[in-house]
Amino acid sequence: MMKKILFALLALVGSAATLEAQELNFEVNVLTPHLQKVDRKVFDGLKVAVKEFINTQKWTDDVYDVQERLTGTITITITDELSLTSFKAEISINVNRPVYGAEYGSPLITHRDPDFTFTYEQYQPLLFTKNTYSDNLTSVLAYYVYSILGMDYDSFSLLGGEPYWQIAQDIFNATPNEVKDEWRGSGASNRSRYWISENMVSPRFKPFREAMYGYHRQGLDLASGNLEAVKAAVVDAVTKIDATNSAYPNSLAVRIFVNTKSQEMVDIMKGASPDQKTKFITVMTKIDPANANRYAQVGF
Repeated sequence: MMKKILFALLALVGSAATLEAQELNFEVNVLTPHLQKVDRKVFDGLKVAVKEFINTQKWTDDVYDVQERLTGTITITITDELSLTSFKAEISINVNRPVYGAEYGSPLITHRDPDFTFTYEQYQPLLFTKNTYSDNLTSVLAYYVYSILGMDYDSFSLLGGEPYWQIAQDIFNATPNEVKDEWRGSGASNRSRYWISENMVSPRFKPFREAMYGYHRQGLDLASGNLEAVKAAVVDAVTKIDATNSAYPNSLAVRIFVNTKSQEMVDIMKGASPDQKTKFITVMTKIDPANANRYAQVGF
């Protein structure tokens, strides 16, 4: 009888932990290599505020188990102190997605945004409401959170990230005109943050999003232990991404994919068949010619 009670209590505790688990479990760094004006305690407070903003807020309606959470690191590097409360920075994001049935993860997003300005005062609460602009700090953080969720849900179900990509786009639309210039970038650049969600809601990127699903869900998740199926999924995914790249050259989404997945793909493809290696090397060298030597490491 006592054993049954103990098991029931453990199950209850486990259920409570599951309900409390949020979608993200991120580390946050705030670096100040050129700090001159502002008290370091302000940035220590910023680090705590950003970490709580990302990790304690409920971003979706789904219930996550602890092991299902996305893990990663967000690093804000202060590059200029415009005033005691206004800063120019770059933000770097590294996100890992758990692989179903495995004890390891797969890199989902590796990205650096070099053009990020924001205001922050010590002890300032970070608040975000959909469709309402509060400040650039919370808007940029929320935009990246929903972009991460969009990528993650696309990797688990075909085009499953649609609602999160749309929220990310709505966050941009809610920014005032003077802020939109920063988000869009200067000149003909298509590498600023605005283009992440713009790419993903575009019909031209349907093959890319199909590739994300095939690579992760049909490859890494469902083919766990079946390395041949994983390699086939990688080749199919890069073929779809090549089609996207041909329709939309030099897009930010494809660049993020390359930066994030290239080493993982090389490691997977080293044991592939000669035909698969040839296809992989040919496609990836076309998409990412600057790193042709890396893809050649898979051999023949």
